[in-house]
Amino acid sequence: MKTCTKCGASKDPADFYAHLRAKDGLQSNCKACMREASKRRGKALTAAHRAARGVHLLAAPLAPGHKLCSVCGAEKVLEEFYFHLRADNGRAARCRDCAKQAGKRRYKEAVAAHIAQGGQHG
Repeated sequence: MKTCTKCGASKDPADFYAHLRAKDGLQSNCKACMREASKRRGKALTAAHRAARGVHLLAAPLAPGHKLCSVCGAEKVLEEFYFHLRADNGRAARCRDCAKQAGKRRYKEAVAAHIAQGGQHG
């Protein structure tokens, strides 16, 4: 039996994740406490991310076939988003316009860095 340092409950070693550097090879917090902490961190990060970008949760759900751009916060039809195979709805998080602007910005930064290193542009 092992005692969780978070909740103080005595639990079976199978209720703890592995930790290679720990003396007993197990995390000090049980799996349930680790999951709860992970959920809290995820919610806090999501809220902070939205607040930093000025994007807030909508009071009303999105219309069918629409998506919210993670950069500009505009509600747009799905066709205005690039395909993304790993996304839950098959579309990228940012709209095509925002993706193009980001690409142009990265290109300008790369050219400026190249010139700063003594390269030529043209």
